[in-house]
Amino acid sequence: MHLYNLTLHKASSVQRVIYGNFSSAKVEEFVISRGNIIELWRPDDNGNINVICSFEVYGLIRALKPFRLSGNNTDFVLIGSDSGRIVVLKYDTEKNTFEKIHQETFGKVGVIRGLPGQYLAVDPNGRAFMISGFLFHVSSLGAIEKQNLVYVLNRDSRGNVTISSPLEAHKSQTIVLTTEGLDVGYDNPMFACLELNYGEADEDSTGEAAQQTEKVLTYYQLDLGLNHVIRKWSKTVERSANLLARVPGDSGPGGVLVFAENWVMYCNENHPEIRAPIPRREFLPENRGTMIITAALFQREGNLFYLVQSEYGDLYKITLSFDSSHVHDLVVKYFDTIPAATTLHITKKGFLLATSEVGDQYALPLALLTGSCFYQFIALGDDDSAQASFLGSLQPDGSVQVPVFSPRALTNLRPVDTLPSLSPLVKIHAEDLRGDGTPQLFALCGRSSRSQLKVLQQGLAISLLSQNPLPYAPSGLWTLRDARTGQHRFMVISFNNATIVLAVGKSVEQVMDTGFKLDESTLATGVLEGNSFLQVYPGGFRQIFEDGHTKVWEPPSRRSITAAAMNLRQIVVALSNGEVLYFELDERLEWVERESMNHREEVICLDLPALAPNSLRAPFLAVGYGDRSCRVYSLAPNSLLEELSMQALNAMPSNLTLDTMRMGSGSLARETLLLTVGMENGILMRVEVDPVSGKLSNARSTRFLGPRPVRLFKILAGGNPCVLALSVKPWLCYCANNTLTLTSLVSDPLDLAAPFCNEDCSEGIVCVAGTNLNIIRIDDLTQPFTATSIPLSYTPRELVVYPGQPRLLLLETDHNAYSELEKQSFYQQHNVSYVNEYDCGAPIPAEPDKWASCIRVVDAISLQTLERLELADNEAAFSMCVCRFASKGDEPFVVIGTAKNLKIHPRSCSQGFISVFRFVEGHSLQLLHRTEVDEVPAALCEFDGKLAAGIGRSVRVYDLGKKKLLRKCENKAMPHFVTKLRAMGERLYAGDLTDNVSFVKFRKGTNQLVEFADGGIPRSITALDVLDYNTVVCGDKGGNLFVERVDPKVDDDIANPTGSRSLWNSGLLSAAPNKAEQAASIYLGEIVTSVQKTVLIPGGDEVVLYGTIFGTIGALLPMPSRDDLHHLMHIEMYIRKQEPSLVGRDILSWRSAYTPMKGIIDGNLCETFSMLPQIKQEEIANALVLSVSSIVKKMEDLRSRVMWTVCWSRSIGKGVNRRFLFHAMEIVLFSMCYSIGKRD
Repeated sequence: MHLYNLTLHKASSVQRVIYGNFSSAKVEEFVISRGNIIELWRPDDNGNINVICSFEVYGLIRALKPFRLSGNNTDFVLIGSDSGRIVVLKYDTEKNTFEKIHQETFGKVGVIRGLPGQYLAVDPNGRAFMISGFLFHVSSLGAIEKQNLVYVLNRDSRGNVTISSPLEAHKSQTIVLTTEGLDVGYDNPMFACLELNYGEADEDSTGEAAQQTEKVLTYYQLDLGLNHVIRKWSKTVERSANLLARVPGDSGPGGVLVFAENWVMYCNENHPEIRAPIPRREFLPENRGTMIITAALFQREGNLFYLVQSEYGDLYKITLSFDSSHVHDLVVKYFDTIPAATTLHITKKGFLLATSEVGDQYALPLALLTGSCFYQFIALGDDDSAQASFLGSLQPDGSVQVPVFSPRALTNLRPVDTLPSLSPLVKIHAEDLRGDGTPQLFALCGRSSRSQLKVLQQGLAISLLSQNPLPYAPSGLWTLRDARTGQHRFMVISFNNATIVLAVGKSVEQVMDTGFKLDESTLATGVLEGNSFLQVYPGGFRQIFEDGHTKVWEPPSRRSITAAAMNLRQIVVALSNGEVLYFELDERLEWVERESMNHREEVICLDLPALAPNSLRAPFLAVGYGDRSCRVYSLAPNSLLEELSMQALNAMPSNLTLDTMRMGSGSLARETLLLTVGMENGILMRVEVDPVSGKLSNARSTRFLGPRPVRLFKILAGGNPCVLALSVKPWLCYCANNTLTLTSLVSDPLDLAAPFCNEDCSEGIVCVAGTNLNIIRIDDLTQPFTATSIPLSYTPRELVVYPGQPRLLLLETDHNAYSELEKQSFYQQHNVSYVNEYDCGAPIPAEPDKWASCIRVVDAISLQTLERLELADNEAAFSMCVCRFASKGDEPFVVIGTAKNLKIHPRSCSQGFISVFRFVEGHSLQLLHRTEVDEVPAALCEFDGKLAAGIGRSVRVYDLGKKKLLRKCENKAMPHFVTKLRAMGERLYAGDLTDNVSFVKFRKGTNQLVEFADGGIPRSITALDVLDYNTVVCGDKGGNLFVERVDPKVDDDIANPTGSRSLWNSGLLSAAPNKAEQAASIYLGEIVTSVQKTVLIPGGDEVVLYGTIFGTIGALLPMPSRDDLHHLMHIEMYIRKQEPSLVGRDILSWRSAYTPMKGIIDGNLCETFSMLPQIKQEEIANALVLSVSSIVKKMEDLRSRVMWTVCWSRSIGKGVNRRFLFHAMEIVLFSMCYSIGKRD
């Protein structure tokens, strides 16, 4: 088995962020980590965040810090990871990439107890840094493991960053909770650590010493003269202390702020402790404190304050009252409430970046939600009515006056930009429930009150900016740009016998005095050099100058113009007799005829590329003829209209474009001349043209877009030229990550399009859909899916589709939460005036182990909630399936597993239930009966006309009775706790919480469930699906995605000579007699939460779709041929050697973190081939005896097997000619047969 792993949607959870100037001195940027991905974000002046670059580092980023050497004006990136190395990165502006400029090895690979890397602290002046681990431990041999290391930063004679040998600063049997670099100016660097010594607790078996263990704030000083680290000062702090924040020493008193439960403390050497209570949220349970989870410092022009956030999302402003080096008071004041963030960063321009691991800020309207990631300060809270706490809150008698506040709408912050997120992704299911012809992805994501059901469609999202009706459908559409302002002045719309010109300004209105010929249809129009306009119509063309005079050309008698193309200095027209005439602008910027030719064939279409900078003419002309050919001609003065190359087509061309696309960025960018041809049968072909000789390359990419002729239009998107192809649906051909990509737009069919730019929209598209004139904008080229969503009440747990109807059934369950009725009662009882659970969270119950749960029925088309059933009496739902019972015919029943009064650890419940519902009237659940069980029913599935249930460590089979379910058979010997259950034929596949997958056979003769095989490696199964009768694909809690297979020769009908009871009562240690072998495995570094065998393309191959907790969506697809497998294995091997990981981790070692990588090609790594320098690409291609273009095309084709979409159903439903459709299907089948024959 050989599979190809592709990421369809990158991780959206943000773990760490640093802020600095990484590209230039005055550009504010953020470097963020998403799992094993590092990205550079740059906000613009309007507060919109742009992703500049994104790279996989093939390692776990544990710590991220910026630093700047003295004399530099840009920052470097310091990374601590699981590679056992500390790495310094520098952003290269020309190449648009991070370059590794230094790495230093300090330990083993992995996240180990005795290995530093979890915490990084940098001296504010960039002179040194400290790297720490979790524990300082004395090993059994008596040696102290080195887990607290200090490095000195410097530069060599060539200006390169250097790192000294590590200096040790250890204390045995100590846990490090956090570290921070102190601001001491240019004195010896100092670092503060929050430590806890567990030596006495380890030796005390009673546990009393552990309860009395104290946390200590410790200062470590690096003596630069002696090159030595000492423990300079320590102080006992609150045992609940969890976070440190540096206090500036140049414009402040120095020292640190220590955050503990309910308290903020200022601590420094030779300074008394100053503390203030944290204001408390109103109606918070008495047993719940307030913990600070992240902090940000703002320091500018004498204004110094901290913005910190609690675990509930409340922001507090902290100010210090000080003079010189002495602090008099500490003031803490409620500021605002936003969703709980992992990091906070305040920019110099007055923006706040708040990144989160949970929740989405994209699908819901910004006006309705304040869950944005990027905010702008509109006030600093000085005039706020919120009560503050300070040193005086401590009374002489020891009591504390703690201010109380209620969350409110945003007062001091304003949302500016939003970032999409699928994290945490609980489950993903692919199925076409809307009849679009392509499957939609239904994703359960979020947590608690920030949960959502998202529907993802393949394609780029668009925004409709305006819509205006037209009297009837036009035949042509163009926009004319003002050469001085760069914005479009006019919009030209052509009809069958007329042309209208619209002036674009603050409003769009028709104008009559532009010089255009308005009583004829227009074939082409554009702007010539000198800011004159050209209009081409069947009776000739006219050049309209700025002063109003015109110069007209008319064709010979009894001939008319049928097609035309132009750029700034060149004009080409085709006449009805097949003649092609070529014109250029002279020194007076007036057209002059240069040459003509006649191929004796009807000219269907033609095009000229745009002029290159400082160029007088484009070198080539492309012409499409009625003999099913496309030819490229030279426009060089010495070989004018000489044929250079020809491409035979399998259908008549409908349109073509010849233009230059920019591949890559920075110094690695290259210009590629592409010929794109759309045909009458709906096929789009793309071929590369040699920019010197005009020859066409041998690698041709073809895509079937739908059973309608393809029309092509040149537009701008992402600042680069793109081609918009219009067929049954619109498609965009653009360059992404140095690869040409063809992606559909999530839009109704379009007929015409043109680029549009004005003050409000720099990269818009004006288009015609039927008789409507629309202005749209492509939202984001980096997001391959368009999402719509609805909010959910609680954390989603399960999703199933009711067969035969577009209905989704959802389970939602939250721990330590009120139900909806209880929440409404709580708000009324306490007179709560402002309720925004998305930002502020839901109220927290005082009693422990309280559950809230509901069952929701959703219409998959309209995303409307049809019914919502709230579970009462502290009952929580965990499993659900749709089951057809053989005794009841074909009627599907909805079965739900619940538990009452569940305690998580140790796991116990008062009662468990399996409830059976009948789905009535297409929208309602009617309870049939409930069956009590003795454990939590965590897994349910249909099995051979009955119901299979995983209940605790038992697997049972039930049939449907009149008053309850009837138990038919049971296996009580599952390893620990059944979490997943799937069925096929007579087999059940049970995923366990600790012990991998069990293969269970149902023996009808003896009515037994017998475990005949299991996995040999212990794994905690989090996702499971069946590939075939002997094979399953699974994800585990360790971040692995793997395939396990039982040998088909294994006999699952196990003999039992000792009697049937031995199988029934088999013990815990009696493992299955056969072991499943691992057929394929890859380490993803993220917990896999969902896997599904499905088809993402109509008529395409089956793939394994998977989702991870960080929001990654990926697919495993089977390799199409042995040749492809051989080539991709070698490409993967070469790239591993030539492009090492940015964090210093061996790529193969990363992918084999738990078990050796086997049977899976890393498609993400292979796709970086197109981002390599041209020399390295040619080296790899020559080693494989392939061309660079054929390798790129091979990987494009593999991705298109997953992401390419064709809208069959919509086309057939709208009355498309069946003969035309069958002809298109013939072409696709012919292409498939040709490729198979070529492969053999």
